[in-house]
Amino acid sequence: MTEREQVVFDTFVRCGTDKGNSHEYHPVYARIPSDIKRVLEIGIGGGQSLRAWLELFPNAEVWGLDQSRPGEMDVLEKDPRIHFIHSNIEDANTDELPMFDLIVDDGSHEYGNINTGIRKFYRHLIPGGTYVVEDVTLNALPLILAPVGSVCVKIKEGMDNRVVTWKAPAIESLPEINIENMEWETTSKT
Repeated sequence: MTEREQVVFDTFVRCGTDKGNSHEYHPVYARIPSDIKRVLEIGIGGGQSLRAWLELFPNAEVWGLDQSRPGEMDVLEKDPRIHFIHSNIEDANTDELPMFDLIVDDGSHEYGNINTGIRKFYRHLIPGGTYVVEDVTLNALPLILAPVGSVCVKIKEGMDNRVVTWKAPAIESLPEINIENMEWETTSKT
């Protein structure tokens, strides 16, 4: 484990998010530069991940979207870097949102909602930013990507896919996205 991976892992554990012990996503997030400016997480549960993002990205605004407002939000919103969008994915108004360096979909994990999230929020990802969809299965990957654009999926045989990340090209609008030309990778829990 690299030093940065250890820091990310320890932060996830300390903040109580399942991104550490349960899912072991720390190698994915360790590659995100610590000087990013904005993070959006879709599906924030009790707010544990928001606390982790505040620590891991000390100069970033941290945005969270969820249909339920966790009690912890009252405490978290005292931090001027926290922004909460109280909405479900389908009804979320994205017109006024800023651009994000990192977008994490840890919402319902239902394919329809994942597709809706990509369609609504991907346009708010800066060129070179990272869009992460957590907790997907290998069989779901084509279902998730197919409605977005042309897809060419090449995954090693037998891989148990747990998280999918895309590096964003410069885009003007979602219909112009061609996923075949994006850098993307899968990471499996080992």
